Amino acid sequence: RVGEWGPSVGTPDAVPLPDTDAAAVRDEILRLLAGRFCGLDVEVKVQAVHLASKLLLSEARGGGGPARDLCEYILAMGRADVDHDLRDRARFESNVLRLSVGLGGEVPAAGLGVDAARHMLLGTRP
Repeated sequence: RVGEWGPSVGTPDAVPLPDTDAAAVRDEILRLLAGRFCGLDVEVKVQAVHLASKLLLSEARGGGGPARDLCEYILAMGRADVDHDLRDRARFESNVLRLSVGLGGEVPAAGLGVDAARHMLLGTRP
């Protein structure tokens, strides 16, 4: 599936994707978001920051690579944005990630595990 609420594969409204690697699709989406971040609407920027956080959390036990670098770049762009809400959200998510998985090559600080970060950033809201 592409997108959290996207149609499941095999349903009549599913969009067929060519036979590509999911990591290649992910990297291309991140590349496009990172390259066009400054010109995006604020709502799209918020979703891009949240996508970057989700991907960093999902690959917390994995290594680095271009996807991690692009995610960190998107978070950095969000932290420096002129919109107050976006900037605050990006700073909050960056700090949670810094404490749980580490950002910019830092070693994660003790005290906040990956599961706690997932609950904070991906948990359901009341």
